[in-house]
Amino acid sequence: MNRISYQYQLLRFMPDRITGEFAHVGVVMYLPEQRFLKAFTLKKYGRLSQFFGEIPGHYLMHTLQQIQKSIEIRSERFQQELTFSPIANLDQITREIFQPDDSALFFSEMRTGVALSADKAFDLLINKFLHKEADEIHRFTDKEIWTKIYRKYFEEKGIAGKLHEKTIQTPTDTIRFDLAYKNGHVNCLEPINFELKQEDAIRDKVNKIIGKWDALSDSPEALEYHILANIGSQSNEMESYIRKRLSNRQHGNAAINLVTEKDLKAFIYKVEMDLNEAE
Repeated sequence: MNRISYQYQLLRFMPDRITGEFAHVGVVMYLPEQRFLKAFTLKKYGRLSQFFGEIPGHYLMHTLQQIQKSIEIRSERFQQELTFSPIANLDQITREIFQPDDSALFFSEMRTGVALSADKAFDLLINKFLHKEADEIHRFTDKEIWTKIYRKYFEEKGIAGKLHEKTIQTPTDTIRFDLAYKNGHVNCLEPINFELKQEDAIRDKVNKIIGKWDALSDSPEALEYHILANIGSQSNEMESYIRKRLSNRQHGNAAINLVTEKDLKAFIYKVEMDLNEAE
């Protein structure tokens, strides 16, 4: 049997571009020569709410339905325009239907695959990126890294209540932290979850933290930016990447420091000593 080549894109939902966490909410598949264009989008948002918390669910479902309907209309038009050359690139089609902007919805880069049957390949994409992914265990949000993992260790030492909100004013930004203390200089603690499925999402998240650190470096007062990280089951290569980018570095008035559960005993001791000195 002859194999066919196909193009596909994933429709992603990212409600918070700061955390960089996203979920797949749709699949579009295209075979130019066969004029095969097909889309599938989620019909329920319950699992998205479990993962992201409160979201504009009804509006999201309406938008997804509109995107799928537009692709179905375009598919019907392709079948009626057999005398015209087909569009060669799926990305051109999706850009016309849903133009990239700063919204929570966006299409991934175009990918390619090879299969024996377009319909079977399409079903496999839906199962892999929508159904199977949706059944995965709930991943913690950044805030849950503090409440579910780290807070208990600080409470055992009686120092959780000594961490307070702090707003850092720089020449270009106003940056707020829920957890901070001061002992001669400001120490800002930020819980971050790196246990994400896609490595590109992890790298994007690291880069956003680097961007915040860069803004903090222009602060008029010296400070330490501590990342309370959940590395999870990342590969040694990815864990090494995170540590290299975020560990023990100084830029301007701000130092950045990565803390994992492996480093927690020493870090808790440091915080205790800092707080004792500040009293």
